[in-house]
This record gives sequence, structure tokens and C-alpha cells, in this order.
Amino acid sequence: LPRHVLQLYAHAVQSLIFNFMVSRRWQRGDVVLPGDTVLSDTSEVVVWNEMGDWTVSDIVFPIVGVGELPTQVEERAEQAAREGAGVGVEDLRKPVADLFTLPGD
Repeated sequence: LPRHVLQLYAHAVQSLIFNFMVSRRWQRGDVVLPGDTVLSDTSEVVVWNEMGDWTVSDIVFPIVGVGELPTQVEERAEQAAREGAGVGVEDLRKPVADLFTLPGD
């Protein structure tokens, strides 16, 4: 398959995992819970640990790829990847057919 088609499929898997993570999190309620990642006033992503005055609109979700994730987020991403797409997070960090890697935030 051409490189751009492979990229399309790979990005679709990233989107599937992202949507699965958001859907699973939303089922837990519409308030900030311990372990959620939130965007602070200084535009820094932090794992919520009962400090701060966060709202559900402060919650952020990563795009799983080559970037590093906080441990709690990594565990949720791995579960979402396995359940939602049948792949592991490490699979998304490997070069795809030596053509490209998948960026993540």
C-alpha cells in the first residue's frame, strides 16, 4: 500500500483509541476525578490529585503515539488500545513499515 494510505489507517487507529478513552471516561461521570489529566492555568497538563478548582471542561486526553504519558494515563491508554483497537500502546510507538512514526501528545 502507498505510504499515505498506511498513514490513514494508522491515524484511524489513533482516533479510535482516543474516542474509546473519552467514551470510557465520560461513563464515569461529568466531574473531575482523581487521575484525570487536566490543563492548568499555566497551560501545563497535570494529573489531578485533589488540588485545584477543576471543571469537566479542563479535562484533556492525549493522542497516543511516540510521546511519553504520565503513568496513570499510560495505563488507561493501554487498556483503551487493547479493548478498543486490539493493539498495545507500544505498537503505536514502533515505526510503521519503516516509513513513519505516529506522533502523540
